[in-house]
Amino acid sequence: MAQSRNITSLSGIDVVEFNHFPFVRRVEAEWQEDRSEIETCPECEVEDPKLHVKEWTERKLRDRPVGNKPLLIKLHCCRYECQECHCSFQPEHPGLRADSTLTQALFEHLCKRSVGTETHKEIARATGTHESTVRKCLRLQRRKMDARSNSTTPVAGALGVDKVHVGKGDALVVVASLLGHRKSVAEVLPDASEMSLKTYLD
Repeated sequence: MAQSRNITSLSGIDVVEFNHFPFVRRVEAEWQEDRSEIETCPECEVEDPKLHVKEWTERKLRDRPVGNKPLLIKLHCCRYECQECHCSFQPEHPGLRADSTLTQALFEHLCKRSVGTETHKEIARATGTHESTVRKCLRLQRRKMDARSNSTTPVAGALGVDKVHVGKGDALVVVASLLGHRKSVAEVLPDASEMSLKTYLD
């Protein structure tokens, strides 16, 4: 029997079974990290450990949609036992997120879609996840972006334009410059007309 094609985002897995249902796709697969790739035991840290297969564990995962349908994965992962310390461990597939049922590809897919025009409910339905999962991914992505924007690495200069009311019917346009973390008022214009802005920028 020919092996099913791997339609998941996880490389190096052996697809055992593939089922296509009206509203979802399901894949059952196995993954065993090559022993030659495991340089040290994560428990006793002995180099080039002698490993035996102890058991296979099952993980139920969600992957990014394929053909506009949610993709569910039942992944059987190999658990090794080190013959030096007799402790067992399960290598983590690089395409999975730690302590999560989401693949890295699905996490990035959710982050990308959550900043669009779709509601969280629509995204959750299209990806086979829960609305709370979509919101959590968006919060994590925002924290990552905030941390990046608060870094001390200098950024290129930028300009911002805002209208400020100083009295009844009076409004001034403030052009602020931003370079790294330094902010300052670059110019105050009498109005926000295209001609005023063009004249200043020129």
